Amino acid sequence: MKVGTNIPVNIYESAVDGKTSGLLFVDNAGYNMQTIDTFAGQVNSTLNTLANKQGIVYVAATYTNSGIYTFSINNTLTSNDIFSISCDTTNDVVDVRFFVNSTNNVLVKKVDSTGTLVSLDIGDIIANNESYYRYNGTYFILQNTNSLTLEGKKASYFAPQSNTYTKAEVDAKTTSFYRPMGSVQTYQDLPTTGNQIGDVYNIIEAYIVDGVVIVPAGGNVAYTANGDWDYLGGSVDLSNYYTKDETYSQTEIVSFLDDKAPINNPTFTGTVSGINKTMVGLGNVDNTSDANKNVNSANKLSTARKISLNGDVVGETTFDGSTDKAIPVVLSETGVTVGQYTKVNVDAKGRVISASNPITLSGYGITDATSKSESQAMVVLASNVVVSNWVEDLTYSDMPYRAMVTVSGMTENHIPIIIFSETEKVSGKYYRSPDSYNGGVYVYGKSNTEITILSIGGIKNV
Repeated sequence: MKVGTNIPVNIYESAVDGKTSGLLFVDNAGYNMQTIDTFAGQVNSTLNTLANKQGIVYVAATYTNSGIYTFSINNTLTSNDIFSISCDTTNDVVDVRFFVNSTNNVLVKKVDSTGTLVSLDIGDIIANNESYYRYNGTYFILQNTNSLTLEGKKASYFAPQSNTYTKAEVDAKTTSFYRPMGSVQTYQDLPTTGNQIGDVYNIIEAYIVDGVVIVPAGGNVAYTANGDWDYLGGSVDLSNYYTKDETYSQTEIVSFLDDKAPINNPTFTGTVSGINKTMVGLGNVDNTSDANKNVNSANKLSTARKISLNGDVVGETTFDGSTDKAIPVVLSETGVTVGQYTKVNVDAKGRVISASNPITLSGYGITDATSKSESQAMVVLASNVVVSNWVEDLTYSDMPYRAMVTVSGMTENHIPIIIFSETEKVSGKYYRSPDSYNGGVYVYGKSNTEITILSIGGIKNV
C-alpha cells in the first residue's frame, strides 16, 4: 500500500475475535484512527490488538545538480526505513546523494557481490522508475528487490503502485461486463431494483407487444446504463446474400484463377485460340504488311527527308514531320550588277534582267521631245540692251514710238520676252508684248527716251 505524501502515519493491523478485520492508520499523535480497508465483508468493532507494522514510503525525487536528488518526507529519517523512490533523471555520476527535508544530505550506496557497500555505477538510477532503498542510519542503500523483505516477505511479493490497479480501479473497469443472473418466466418478472449494468436474464416466454415479438422465447436481455433492458439478439435479412452453394470457396477461386492469364502483362504458352481482334479492341486492324499500309497519320517520319527549291529561288531543309520547318531561300541571279539605274528591263516575274543609264533622248526611246541643239536654236537671249533709236509709229495708238532692237538668232517665229527694270516696269510707258522679226524685236513706248532693257529672250514657236 502507499502512504500519501505529507501524511505522517503509522500502519496497524486490526483484529476482532482473533480474525483479521482490516488495516488502519493513526497519525503521530495517536488520534483520528480510521479503517482504510476491510476483509471478507466484516466490519470493525472492538480492537483487541494493535501490532505496529513496517511500511514503505513512496516519494518522487527531483535532480538538482552534482548528483543530488531532493525530496521531502513528513517524519524524520529512522534507521531501517524503506523507501520506494522515483527519480526524474538517470544518474550521470557515481557519487549520488539524497537531500531529504532540506537538512539531510545522505550518500547513496549499493551492495556488491562480496557484500561490500560501494558507490553507484552511472545508470543505476533509471529515470522515472521506482527503486527500493533502505536507510541504515548513515546511507541510503539501493536494494536488490530479490533480497529486500517487508514483514518477512520479499519486496518482489508486493505489487508496485505504478503499474498495479486497486480494487476500486478494477471495479470501475469491469462494470461493462455481462453477468449472468438466471432466468425469469416473463419479461414483466425482471427485477426493478438492485440491478447492475451488465446483469443478464433469460426470458422463458416470448415478450410480445401489439403482435410484434420484442423478445423471443428463450431470449436474453441485459441491463443498461440507461436503466432499461436491452434484447441481446435480433434477426438479419439475408435475402440479398448468396448461400454457400451459390458461391465458390477461396480454394476453388484460386484454382480457377491459376488457369487464367492476368489482365496486366499476361503470358501465354502453347497455342492460343478463341481470341479475335474484336475481343482485344483491335477490330480495325488487318494483316496488311507494313510496306503496303496506308498510314493516315503519324507523328514523325521514320527517315528525315530533304526538301529543295530550284529555279527563280533556291533553298533546302530537312523535314521529319516532328516540328514545323521554314526554308531559307535566295533569289536566283539575273546577271544585273548591284547599283542604281535610270532604265531597267523587267521580265514577266518582276525581275530586272537588264539595266542602263542612257544620256540621250534616243537612249530612253523618247521621240516627241526636242534635242539639246534644237532647244538651243529655239531659245535666244540678249541682256542689258540699250534702246535709243526710237521712231514714231502708229501700230499701237497709246504707244506712239517704236524702237528696233537687234537680237541674234531671233526670227519672226519666236515669241519675244522682254524684262524691263523695275523703274520702267512700274512706269507703264512700255509695251510688254513686243513683236519679233528676223534678227530682232520691236519695242513700243509712250516716250522716246533712251532706256536699258535687262533681258530679251525668245522661244521659237514650233
